[in-house]
Amino acid sequence: MALKISIARACHAFISARGETDDFGGHWDTAIRMQAAGHIDLAIEAYQQALKVKPDHPQTLYNLAVLFHKAGRIQEAIPLYHKALNVKAAWPEVIFNLAGCLQSQADDEGAKKCYLQLLAIEPDHIKGAFRLGSLFLHQGDAEQALNWLQHAHTRDPQWGLLHNNLGKAHLLKGDIEQAQSCFRRAAELMPDLAEAWFNLAEMDARSVRLPSAIEHYQKAIAIDPGMGAAYNNMGNALRDSKRYAEAIAAFEKVLEINPGLAQGHYNLGSVY
Repeated sequence: MALKISIARACHAFISARGETDDFGGHWDTAIRMQAAGHIDLAIEAYQQALKVKPDHPQTLYNLAVLFHKAGRIQEAIPLYHKALNVKAAWPEVIFNLAGCLQSQADDEGAKKCYLQLLAIEPDHIKGAFRLGSLFLHQGDAEQALNWLQHAHTRDPQWGLLHNNLGKAHLLKGDIEQAQSCFRRAAELMPDLAEAWFNLAEMDARSVRLPSAIEHYQKAIAIDPGMGAAYNNMGNALRDSKRYAEAIAAFEKVLEINPGLAQGHYNLGSVY
């Protein structure tokens, strides 16, 4: 520990000394070394020094933005991504990261524009198409969600999470059979995806296939023991199957997870 502290202090002194020069290459090399060594704050400082010498250097702007982004300093990352794009407009990595930042700040329209710009430049960008489709899904636009999720699916048909969101888009459109097929495929491709099993259980419950619904809720819970909705809906299926003791246990678990949930109290009372 003492050695790490002494190294960090030495690096800081080195960067401070560099800060008195206009040696862009020196600042850049220092930033790269500090980043590789895991000294992120020192890497940020070195990149900032480099930008004082070359304010419009695109790779420095990008690297610094990425460090801020990964550190959760989104408000500092966004203007750097914008500035990088002002220097080099058609840069897919920057556009994709900027879209993610904007989406995290609830700027869905800004994110949407970025994803559309990205896909105009790089139509085969699977994650961009997936995120754009998922954004439309979040906004309740089933047609556009299906359009972009299927665009991604043609390029990666083996992505379980993609099938899960396709299922939700089909469900939003009212196509129950297609939704169920997608959820089943998602569970096959990603058996550790709790949401896929939960969604499959919901389809079973909707069609009153209660034994299958209970089994799928149990699989979701085994993966994510804190999924209160799975316990609650499984409790309903158990109650409707006249398995009252198990239903009570499920509803009690819901209230253990979320003691203030009114629906949980109501459902528990409905069993007695």
